[in-house]
Amino acid sequence: MRLFHLIALVGLVACGSESVYEGELRISSEADLALLEGVDVVAGNLQITTDDLRELTLGSLTRVEGDLWIQLNPRLTTLSIPNLSSVSGGFLVSRNERLTSIGFSALRSVGGSFAISYNCRLPSNQAGSIAGEVSIGCDGVASGGNCIVTAPNMGDDGC
Repeated sequence: MRLFHLIALVGLVACGSESVYEGELRISSEADLALLEGVDVVAGNLQITTDDLRELTLGSLTRVEGDLWIQLNPRLTTLSIPNLSSVSGGFLVSRNERLTSIGFSALRSVGGSFAISYNCRLPSNQAGSIAGEVSIGCDGVASGGNCIVTAPNMGDDGC
């Protein structure tokens, strides 16, 4: 595990006034979140999948220049990335069994597909309202594929 942290720190560079993490970043434990502390841009894919995370707030993150996947976090109840304005690739928030609240107030652009789905306790109207504010490019989605998915999210009914 120490080797992973050392490699991750090498990926962090300052670019002007922005703090940029270069490359793909996988967060698999709450301790790994320290890698994102103060990071403005992830220049690659960002995947967050962990068993121990209950709340996730990434206040400094403004861009992901790849895919953003937040999935399979069985204890996650609250998710907020308030300054995230764009995701160059796909955007996925899925299968977070206890998720009840999400916040992406600055998100305006997603280059690939957009999905907020199968979050058992998340009200569907939260997912729909976010999708309504975002320009979604659908790049890389096959012509017969589904580019925007905001259901089923079951709210209080569970999955």
